[in-house]
Amino acid sequence: MGPEPSSPKREIYRDMKGPDVAIITRTQDRPITLDRTIRGVLGQRFPNWQLVVVSDQGNLPSIERVIERHAGALAGRARVLHRERSVGMEAATNHGIANSTSRYIAVHDDDDTWHCDFLAKTVAYLEAADPSIGGVISGTELVLERFEGNQIIESARRALRLPAQPITPTLLRRRNPFPPISFLFRRSAFEAVGLYREDLPALGDWEFNLRFTERFGIGVIPDALASWHIRRGARGARQSYANSPYAAHLRTLMKLKREWGQPRPLWRYALLWRY
Repeated sequence: MGPEPSSPKREIYRDMKGPDVAIITRTQDRPITLDRTIRGVLGQRFPNWQLVVVSDQGNLPSIERVIERHAGALAGRARVLHRERSVGMEAATNHGIANSTSRYIAVHDDDDTWHCDFLAKTVAYLEAADPSIGGVISGTELVLERFEGNQIIESARRALRLPAQPITPTLLRRRNPFPPISFLFRRSAFEAVGLYREDLPALGDWEFNLRFTERFGIGVIPDALASWHIRRGARGARQSYANSPYAAHLRTLMKLKREWGQPRPLWRYALLWRY
């Protein structure tokens, strides 16, 4: 890994003292979904959070316009960190976490959303839980959507199957049962588990989740409080809104399966045509 890219800290608003939750949002050039994400964060019934937007070699003027649009409601609870050179989304996650202070951490992608009770219920769960429980997930809905002009149109929605409990390393080696948007974890647990792996171009959350379960338990709130948004086939002017390429996920999956000493699911290559 080379030297850390220059990343001047742009404090758009005053710092908030002692937020309970740091919300880390990585972005590049997605003003429409970033605006939706910020509106969802502002709608949380739990108010004591700090939003850290990591511009990962992103369109900084566009990002700042979105943030400034909500300046009044944000009331000093947001900051933008700009990285002049991108070395991957997990490096951006680590950078955002390192430049935040909080008891709890959530990685909130710039195209996903929360129910208004997500933070209230997940924070309350961890406040009441034994310290051996390092994090908690909520139920999640998968939302399929597409663009029509400047409008995002939802085409389908379904609930993701909740993982079997307890959530174990054995389960995580088989499949990743929850996306980042559904996961709130203790900063102390993050510090014990270690950084997100910056050498992985995709599936860094899966690898992190596995290491997490080797050290800590993960609680489950069955209520669907998180929405994981997928846009297939985004092209042309909307290419920046596309989800991560399946080929990158596939290469990383094969790498991780080798590291974990498991058979590689070669049948997944047959799905390349779908993406």
